[in-house]
Amino acid sequence: MKTLGNALLSLFIFLGLIFLIFLFFKGAQFFAAILAPLVIVAPTIIGIGIIFVLLSLVPPLKRALLFPILITSYIVGFLLFVESAFLTLDVFNILWLIVGILLCGFGITPIAMIACIFSQQWGILANLVFMLAAVVFFRWYVYHEAMKLSMGGGPKEAQAKVE
Repeated sequence: MKTLGNALLSLFIFLGLIFLIFLFFKGAQFFAAILAPLVIVAPTIIGIGIIFVLLSLVPPLKRALLFPILITSYIVGFLLFVESAFLTLDVFNILWLIVGILLCGFGITPIAMIACIFSQQWGILANLVFMLAAVVFFRWYVYHEAMKLSMGGGPKEAQAKVE
């Protein structure tokens, strides 16, 4: 599962770099028209992920639903990246977008949150925080449950086996 997760992460980093290259050549207005509907469906995707998490509480479904939850986290993370990039470009300028990318790619989200605070866009800030919390929760849940499945118990049992 770790190899597949790394492959998916590499794929989304590659897609993000292609997105930024086309953004440079085509302009933000072109991509805003294409990707705006995707950002709007982010709460729906998060809702589907929460349903997957609730269904995974049933023991026979747990193993089968960890991968869809992981995929959901990558999709929401990509949408968070796109929304943060557009917001940073809209409120600040290309310099801050480049600074965010140089901070390993995920620096765009804190810069977009700072841009929301300066421009007093509280609803968008709440959306960014909600999406970030969903990404972190989904990935933590998959890691935690995968560790329990692989070690035969929770983190305390796994640490006891190591000692």
